[in-house]
Amino acid sequence: MALSASNPEHVLSIEQAAELLGLNPNTCYKLARADRLPVLRLGGRVLVLRKPLMAMLENGTVPPAPPEEQRSLTGKEKAEAMARADAEREAEHAKSRTKGAK
Repeated sequence: MALSASNPEHVLSIEQAAELLGLNPNTCYKLARADRLPVLRLGGRVLVLRKPLMAMLENGTVPPAPPEEQRSLTGKEKAEAMARADAEREAEHAKSRTKGAK
């Protein structure tokens, strides 16, 4: 039998999955966006795939959380980071000069 979004044997709504998991539906939407729930996206609908979800529950496995998105540093943050790096380099250089003088 082919996968069908209209067949309740294959998919759950986010609300149904939330009830099954004991979570708020908003939490399930967040998990789906983070690829931590097995979902099928059809247009604006988000459906949870029943078999993979049940396997996750039986195995006690959850996909790892995705790494946090990296953001660009502001100009001020870049300048502060460069100043810290310069200070650390200068401290290391001074330390190596002191060791060489002994």
